[in-house]
Amino acid sequence: MTPDGRRAGSPSDDQTAKVWDKLLRLETHGDFCAAADTAAILAASVSSYVGIVWDPVNSFISSDEKPAAGASLLGPSIRHVHVKDFQRTWDGFQYMLTGHGDFPLHDLKSALQQSHYDSFLSFEWEKKWHPELADPEIALPHYANWFRKEMRP
Repeated sequence: MTPDGRRAGSPSDDQTAKVWDKLLRLETHGDFCAAADTAAILAASVSSYVGIVWDPVNSFISSDEKPAAGASLLGPSIRHVHVKDFQRTWDGFQYMLTGHGDFPLHDLKSALQQSHYDSFLSFEWEKKWHPELADPEIALPHYANWFRKEMRP
């Protein structure tokens, strides 16, 4: 719902988005980590300007949702994908350099290919919120090398 009580993605949102040339995106994060929850919100939308920023690691950590399951529910609505990796710890999880953690990154690649996804993949490295992470000068080149080897067709 919008602050004035309208349903998000209503025709007036569609007109506003069109006038302002803006796109509305909902990220799979927080209360909307599971693809089913995000898909339900998306289904209530009537706007062609609404899409998903898919963070499959958030979904995997919060509900053990596999990339294939998330992609099958969100498929054509996915407009942007966050890529990162993590490792489970005794008290939760810790983000890791890409390819060094527990997230099934090869399954993500397969799920994106099955969904015919052909848009952006962005490396997410939240050092501000996770100061224990490696510095960007280490993480970014590592990701670029990993991406060239593992994600390119």
